[in-house]
Amino acid sequence: MVKVRVKVHRPRVEELDMDYPFIGLESWCEYILEHCSHHLLGGFEIGKDAAQYTAMFHRFWERYKQLDPSHIAFSTFSDFGRVIPYCVHGDEGRGKAKSAILITSYQALISPHGEGATNLKGHSYTTRLLAYLMPSKNFASNDATIDCLSAHMVTDLQKVFTNGVTATWHCQQCTFYLAYIGLKGDWPYLRKVMNLESGFTSRRVCHLCTRADARRALIRFVHYCRAKRLTFSWLGSAGLLVCLRNGGGWVAMDA
Repeated sequence: MVKVRVKVHRPRVEELDMDYPFIGLESWCEYILEHCSHHLLGGFEIGKDAAQYTAMFHRFWERYKQLDPSHIAFSTFSDFGRVIPYCVHGDEGRGKAKSAILITSYQALISPHGEGATNLKGHSYTTRLLAYLMPSKNFASNDATIDCLSAHMVTDLQKVFTNGVTATWHCQQCTFYLAYIGLKGDWPYLRKVMNLESGFTSRRVCHLCTRADARRALIRFVHYCRAKRLTFSWLGSAGLLVCLRNGGGWVAMDA
């Protein structure tokens, strides 16, 4: 339980600081590494498969360094055999009576089915580890609820990165470190948790590029469609924008 600012509707509408359920990544890892370690170790077991999962994590971080050499993990650790990469995932779905509900979870980058499978394979109960959920009707003003929950999450994530999580296997202790790779989710969630001003109702839809960047990328996309004899008449009716990223690549985004 963590202290969070929420809006309550009974007996009257008001905002209160109250204890709210929250599951930290440290708690998840302590349990999983003790009872079903393959969910965090790419399908391998903590004791008998140590050589396999340490080699797997070394391969991952060697490859990831080519993508993001400035990641703090590379200046923190010298041995990556027990450094587990993960993401935080958030999505504002629909609950009872189609009311909005925010769900935030942790997700290991390497699937329990092994390196050859995506981390989406399997039931969502096993691919994502629930951190918290919050009905939108209970959001306090100025996103105070999300800010409180995010602050508690950051504290927990810093702890598992710095101190790690120690698991015991046949009287032997192994310490694993959890390294945050990125945040993903739908656009309403990303706007809330990152306090973005850009969005659907803003003149600037994408937080990664300016309107001039988007316009140049859109022109390039139209020229590409014409060269390949592809139709793009649906662009206007769908309100499609093209987002320029990674030094010239483009990604289509709904406005």
